[in-house]
Amino acid sequence: MIKVYKSYDRAIVADEEMLTYRFVDSRDLEKILDGRQHIMAYRETLYTAIDNLVGLGYRKA
Repeated sequence: MIKVYKSYDRAIVADEEMLTYRFVDSRDLEKILDGRQHIMAYRETLYTAIDNLVGLGYRKA
């Protein structure tokens, strides 16, 4: 499953299978997620999202 944490101009895309996350520009988000299924979207600050992901064992890709 892909988790997306979106802010105004940036987003974090987290891959639940590989336990990795990366920063992307919001304009590129549609291209990255095109054709993917099982996407969860969250609306919280990116700092909070990073804290939560790192606490769950995710690492930066």
